[in-house]
Amino acid sequence: MSTPSEAVLRQRLDKLHQQKAEIEAQISRKAGLLRQKERKRRDQQLIQNGGLINIAQLDDVDKGLLLGLLLDAVRRLQIADTTAKIAWKAEGDRVLAERSEQSGKKGMRLTQVQTHGGASHEMSPQTSPHSLESTNGM
Repeated sequence: MSTPSEAVLRQRLDKLHQQKAEIEAQISRKAGLLRQKERKRRDQQLIQNGGLINIAQLDDVDKGLLLGLLLDAVRRLQIADTTAKIAWKAEGDRVLAERSEQSGKKGMRLTQVQTHGGASHEMSPQTSPHSLESTNGM
């Protein structure tokens, strides 16, 4: 049995180094994709939280005051009983459902009004299809 020559061993070593570099590049790409996915998830969460601040009409509140309110809310949440937590969640879910329903109705009304009688009207939150009918003589 003969031993492999030094040249053959160098070729094998070079091939292993190349494979190692390819694997490291794959790991780096996958880590970058994972960081990007995590960043998108975090951005989405921050946007949603900002939306909740807006819904609660707290977007114009001083930052220090807002943080103080939130810290107080955290303390209250930690000591609250289950009944209070259920009530808070129900109120929040109700407001979100109302907003979702209003958003859907606005889209439907806008479509109906634009196609009704060939006339196009801009809808505001105060405008209803009935108020437009009276202005159009319908």
